[in-house]
Amino acid sequence: MIKARLAWAMGTLLVAGTLNAQQPAATQSKYDPHALFSPLFYTQNGNEYRAATGEPGPSYWQNKVDYQINAKLDDTKNEVSGTVTITYKNNSPLKLPYLWLQLDQNLFNKESRGQAKMPATGRSRYGDAKSGFDGGYKIKSVQLINGTATSNANYLITDTRMQVKLANALAAKGGTLKFKI
Repeated sequence: MIKARLAWAMGTLLVAGTLNAQQPAATQSKYDPHALFSPLFYTQNGNEYRAATGEPGPSYWQNKVDYQINAKLDDTKNEVSGTVTITYKNNSPLKLPYLWLQLDQNLFNKESRGQAKMPATGRSRYGDAKSGFDGGYKIKSVQLINGTATSNANYLITDTRMQVKLANALAAKGGTLKFKI
């Protein structure tokens, strides 16, 4: 009885395998994922800002920033304090009425949106919302420097972004501004 069942099972497998081998070959797809996205990521002709090779074109520009940082570490208060003098050069073809600065450390400020999203208990690599740590920058002033004269800048901080509003727009194609935070 067992030999009969085993023979029947082997025969069924043999027939199923033979029938499967008789299926026609699947048609080859003409889909090319590179062709679908290449017009968006790589323009064959290039333009005035980027050559077809990917190199910068004749109208390509980047703004330039130099930083002079003076910092002090107070290990009794667990605090870093200091000033930064920023020299910003506008190489763009347009004048700039304001500058944006990224303040990533403000994610750790108790009042930030980032802290509002933190889990209540330590399930984040950044800590948790109940910790006593109140991070972020404590910016006391932003001063525009013009030679030896300084003036207070109008600025706005929203979470991890700071906008420095300029009384006079920074000139295009080489205008330079120096300010101290």
